[in-house]
Amino acid sequence: MSVEMTQKHLLDIGVTILVKLLKVFSLILTALYFLFIYWIVIYIALDAASFELSRHNINFASAKVVYDMFLLSIAVSLVLAEVVVGVNLWLWFQQKKSIVE
Repeated sequence: MSVEMTQKHLLDIGVTILVKLLKVFSLILTALYFLFIYWIVIYIALDAASFELSRHNINFASAKVVYDMFLLSIAVSLVLAEVVVGVNLWLWFQQKKSIVE
């Protein structure tokens, strides 16, 4: 009888661990999804702003400056997207922590 109880207990522990891993994995996938979406949206906004800047100011219209603005907008949009997703995750964990307490 105790062997069956031990096996059932180990199975329950295994299922509990699996469920926790699936929750973490789904949180990671959701964060990556939102990172990708925010990156695209912020990049489009920065690219539009750099295009307007190069269109209205002749000093920003050279090929080198336009290429540099392109690289800068990619880097800045990625950093801003990471900040937005990081703040969202931090707020989510703070909310979960306050519910548990």
